[in-house]
Amino acid sequence: MSIEGTLMVLGLTCLAVALVLGGVEERAFVIAQAASGIAEHYVVRAGDVPAAVLVDLAVLAVMMPVALTTKKVWPLVVTSLCIATLMSEAAQMLVHAGPRAYGVMQSSWDLLADVMVAAGAVGVWMSRRADRARVGHP
Repeated sequence: MSIEGTLMVLGLTCLAVALVLGGVEERAFVIAQAASGIAEHYVVRAGDVPAAVLVDLAVLAVMMPVALTTKKVWPLVVTSLCIATLMSEAAQMLVHAGPRAYGVMQSSWDLLADVMVAAGAVGVWMSRRADRARVGHP
């Protein structure tokens, strides 16, 4: 399997763990990611920055209230990465950089968000495990 395929499987596994075992924050993030992926697949074409901005604004609209009301750290990080993504898209529209430069700029924020999702999934799994150990279940 290629690196992209491996990362895709890992990312989908983390999202599934967050959806099944997570709380409201994790479920909101999974819904935002799924909606973003569907919208980007059907609406956004390569290099179509204004459409990508609309999709990312929608993700930010979902994550901002979550980040402002949660006691967890990761929604704040993910929301700040959404803002960084929007800033890179604004720079793309202002500077008219080539699609390759935009792709590198965009991918770096997406990779960090994926790392946060993986860390969140591990955190959810460890929290569930600790709760079960506290109650006395194996």
